[in-house]
Amino acid sequence: MKDALCIQLGDLFSATSGAETLSLQEFNRHNLWLDENTSLVRDSYPEFGVDCVFIRVASEKNLTCRLELTGGYRIACCAAGGWFLRTDDSDLPLYWIPQTPVLRTLDTHLRILAEQDAQLNAISADSNLLSTSISLLAGQVLDLTLWRFQSDPETWASELDDLFPIETQSHFTYASHSAYTKPADIYRHLIHGLVYETAWAWPKRKKICDELDAYALYLISAGLRLTSGKRIYRLFMRQLAASVIARQQPDGGWRHGEWTEKMEEHLRLSCGGLHLLAAAVEEEGSPALNEALRRGVAHLARQTDQISSGSWLLHDSLEQSESDLSLGPFSWVSSRVLGKSPSNMLVLNTHLDGTIVLDRARQVLGEKAHDGLIASAQKASRAVLTARPAEWLYNLIYRAVALTLLPEEQARALPAPVRLIKRLTWKYLYPQLNRFKTALPRFVMPNGFIERDLALGSFSHAYQSVNIWDLVRFRHRFGGDYLGPIIDLAARHTQLCGMRAFWKQGKGQHALGFWTEALYHLCLQDSRAEYRAWLAEAMFDVTDAGLGLPPSTLGACAEVIAPAAQQPTPSPIDPRIRIANLSRGGQIEFLIINTGQEALPLSLLNLPHGIIWNSKRDGVLEGRSWALGVN
Repeated sequence: MKDALCIQLGDLFSATSGAETLSLQEFNRHNLWLDENTSLVRDSYPEFGVDCVFIRVASEKNLTCRLELTGGYRIACCAAGGWFLRTDDSDLPLYWIPQTPVLRTLDTHLRILAEQDAQLNAISADSNLLSTSISLLAGQVLDLTLWRFQSDPETWASELDDLFPIETQSHFTYASHSAYTKPADIYRHLIHGLVYETAWAWPKRKKICDELDAYALYLISAGLRLTSGKRIYRLFMRQLAASVIARQQPDGGWRHGEWTEKMEEHLRLSCGGLHLLAAAVEEEGSPALNEALRRGVAHLARQTDQISSGSWLLHDSLEQSESDLSLGPFSWVSSRVLGKSPSNMLVLNTHLDGTIVLDRARQVLGEKAHDGLIASAQKASRAVLTARPAEWLYNLIYRAVALTLLPEEQARALPAPVRLIKRLTWKYLYPQLNRFKTALPRFVMPNGFIERDLALGSFSHAYQSVNIWDLVRFRHRFGGDYLGPIIDLAARHTQLCGMRAFWKQGKGQHALGFWTEALYHLCLQDSRAEYRAWLAEAMFDVTDAGLGLPPSTLGACAEVIAPAAQQPTPSPIDPRIRIANLSRGGQIEFLIINTGQEALPLSLLNLPHGIIWNSKRDGVLEGRSWALGVN
């Protein structure tokens, strides 16, 4: 016989037992218990008369949970995803359930071990009561998210049900490598007040919390708020910021446990949280946001190693010692090359991103606590990026490596001796690359390939696009004439050597998302037409792959475009039209593609006046073609 529990949904928004509260700008988060089985995270927006509750029911026994709502409610589909709970009584609120209730199994660190959509045993509705029940097995938790719109419910219903086409177009999430396609997709990530990856993380096959995905969702929400003018996206942004703060540890950092039971911290993911907090501080600020950012960058500043040329920001907390690093899933070379500690793997992308976010925090907080570290990290970056030892040797090695990154049709067409070299390279040379790189330390290779690290026993071609993205952002923040040739050579190698086609065949397909993001940032810095042509091709690639455009293409990335200089992205009338918003300040620039096969009208909602298009047919965009519009 299963135990039974009944939850009155309308009562959840007034429960107060054992509440802990976080206050941001016009936002309050309460953590509380309804009973011994039911915990709540309640997000309140008193300015708008809106609340959201995350409900979690857990039991050590088999349990039947009954959910009830009085007031003559009925269920209706919502265009934003999920369902409305509506009633004809105008004095009662509107409710929105963005995702199906889910049954999950969690470990003690709240990592998700298993999950499945809950089966509703029965749904009944009469003139007063809407109810259903869900069965849980011992050890499972039931998660449900419920929004309540108390004030002006029909306006909020319109925001969620009357969507611009751009609001249901796909966008790439950084860490999960999955596509956001509608507002409800936020709640595939945002679970009981914390942001998770939607992917099952390698090698533990667990879903982990991830602040980098939180930042991607924040940028998407910021861009859609800018283009639609809807308040709901502001609510999402505050909720995402609160969810990042909720997971911040007393030392200012975050823990992830992707690789080990030691719950190691992956600092690239933590940097995502810091970028989000920096954007939120710049957008509206509050004591809680400022303090969270301040504590976070102070923690990041301690995750460093001193190399001979300056300070190096680490990739993860396992690099603090050789014994910790041995717990990870990778082989590695212990060395003191470049004066580093033996356990520092010299991972380039996290070092660059960490340096960027330290300076970004300095900018928005107006504080100079980490100026010395930022300057030292820049010196270390320049030293490793300009190192060119053993040119002839690395030229031979990476010509062979390039053979392994060809699409199948090109690889099959190679002469037999060259195919043999290709096979020997991935089978025997790949495992030894870290030994070459630590003996003769070099990141930037003669052909434009940029290595992710020097000491890890793994080769990652997909990080080529991430490295370019980070280098372009690094140049935006700090300048540096030496970076121009590096970035240009790396971009040309990626565009022209066959690597894009290799990725398109599914071998690191997510790299296309970061490649598109890198080109977007590159176009903001450089007016060359060929970069825009490459960006258009990349936009076709990511949409064809189902990944969606990366978040920054919506034009609301405050890291590179200050909020006052951001321009709304127009919404296409036909969803087959995709747009990258390259506008900044008074310079309006939109790159658009037609993903359809037939010609489509160049019809865009809220398009600024005076835009001139370079399309061959006035007012029409041919199938599978692109155009650039400028003022």
